[in-house]
Amino acid sequence: MALKDLFASFGDTLEELFNAKPYEAGKGRARLIKGIEAAREQSASGRTRVPNRWWTISNGIVAFSPQLRGTPLIINGKGTNFIPADRFGEFLDAFKAEVEAGEFDAMIEAIETGTGNAGSSVPVSAGGRSRGPMSEEAKANIRAGRARAMAAREASGQA
Repeated sequence: MALKDLFASFGDTLEELFNAKPYEAGKGRARLIKGIEAAREQSASGRTRVPNRWWTISNGIVAFSPQLRGTPLIINGKGTNFIPADRFGEFLDAFKAEVEAGEFDAMIEAIETGTGNAGSSVPVSAGGRSRGPMSEEAKANIRAGRARAMAAREASGQA
C-alpha cells in the first residue's frame, strides 16, 4: 500500500479530533448548580431585583426559566415551568439532584460545546465564525432541539 493510499484511508477528520478539547461534564454541571443555588438563595431571602435571575413570582406561582450560557434549558418540554411558590425549594432540590446525577448532561454538553442546544435549533459558534462541516450527531442534536422547541410552542398555543 502506497503512503498516499494509507493517508487516504485515514480520512480528513483526524486533525479536528486531535485539536478538539474533551468535554468535561463536571464543569457544565457546576455552572448549572451555581445557578440553582443562586435561585434558592434569592428566593429564600426574597431578593427579586437581581440581574440574570431565572425566576419571577406572581400570585403565589413561580415562573422558572433556567439558562446556561444564555440558552434556555428545556425541562418537562418547556423553557419556562410554573411551580407553586411554597414548593419551589422542593423543586430546586429535585432539579439539583438530577443535575448532579447526570440527567441533564446531554443538554448541558450540547449547549457548552455548541453542537446544538436545548432552547434553540441554531448551533452556537464563537464570535459568529463558521465551525465547518457538522457531524451527523451534531445534525441530529439540532433536529432534536427543533422538535422540542416546536413541541413547546405548540403546547403553549404559539404555533
